[in-house]
Amino acid sequence: MAFLEAQGRSTYILSSSTDSVLKVWNLEFGQCVQTLVGHRGELWGFVMDAAQRRLYTASQSNLIFVYDVVVGGGIVEGKGEGEEVDDILRLKGTVSRKNEDKVVALALLEGIQADGSLHPAPAEDELQETFSLLACQTNTRMVEIVKIHEKKERVRRKRRRMNRANKKKREREEAQAAAVAAGISHGQGAHTAWEDDEVEPEESLTDCLSSYFILKCSAKIVSFSFSSRKTEAIVSTQDNKIEGYAFKDLGKKVTESTINAVSTHTISVPGHRSDVRALALSSDNFLVASASRKDVKIWSVASGACTQTVPTGFGLCLAFVPGDRHVILGTKDGQVQIVSLSSALTVFSTQAHEGSAVWAIQVRPICLSLHVSQRPTQFRICS
Repeated sequence: MAFLEAQGRSTYILSSSTDSVLKVWNLEFGQCVQTLVGHRGELWGFVMDAAQRRLYTASQSNLIFVYDVVVGGGIVEGKGEGEEVDDILRLKGTVSRKNEDKVVALALLEGIQADGSLHPAPAEDELQETFSLLACQTNTRMVEIVKIHEKKERVRRKRRRMNRANKKKREREEAQAAAVAAGISHGQGAHTAWEDDEVEPEESLTDCLSSYFILKCSAKIVSFSFSSRKTEAIVSTQDNKIEGYAFKDLGKKVTESTINAVSTHTISVPGHRSDVRALALSSDNFLVASASRKDVKIWSVASGACTQTVPTGFGLCLAFVPGDRHVILGTKDGQVQIVSLSSALTVFSTQAHEGSAVWAIQVRPICLSLHVSQRPTQFRICS
């Protein structure tokens, strides 16, 4: 969701959902005033520029939808006071991406100068001389970066497109003249392919946006964000890591050998790489044990720091042994393992259940025995 401030008018809210539509809501009346369709599949993310003039959306297809905002700071003046504007957003067009993976989030970095540095606070006229980066976060480990060109580059790309189209038109006219001179007639009312092609005199979306490069991370991406002060980005991955990337040579032409993003730092400790399945608190409330897919970690309650990491099986349940010097772990493959806190090793392992997971463990505080639960109707007592 996002707010859309309209000067002198009602405030609007933009919302997207899994029904593949984008809706505009009027907060004053509490009603939906516009519904935009055309996306293929779930619409998870959209982003709007700081001036609230243009909106970008993307979903499961390889298309980026570009909308013009026609209220507030937009391009079209509204109607009289008390009257609603028919269209809050108007579709300007679509641009294709290189990556065809589903887009789950979008991010925008504005005010990048020709040398690749970030302008601290560009004015309206200065913003026209800077370009922007549109990040399309997919449901894989890749983020596609789309470049929104500055005014000078847009004019250059438009001129080049016009020159190519005019050259093709001249070649076709020459081919048509040669065909007529050779006595080849198309017949009355005949139609040639080149008569359908017309050069667009106005600026096209392909002049404004183009796919720049693809950022590949070490694992599936959970979230992505640009820095507000530098041409950098930060990424959190599914294996519980945070990675930082710096963009370089942004003002230069991209080639296949160009590396536009360099990893600057990685935070990979001390958390688990997968979901935490079980927790246990020591009897003196000083230690906490956590179990995940591949290891058991011991944490200090006072400092919050991880003191030990012990490789184990796929843990589903665990408990401290009286004395708080060992931890008993029940695994997905039916094993019961004993972890020593002094040596940080698995000192004992036994197959408590064959072909079934251990879902619960309860240690008796007086006797040296424990109850192991396999199913709701079965449990074992081990000593």
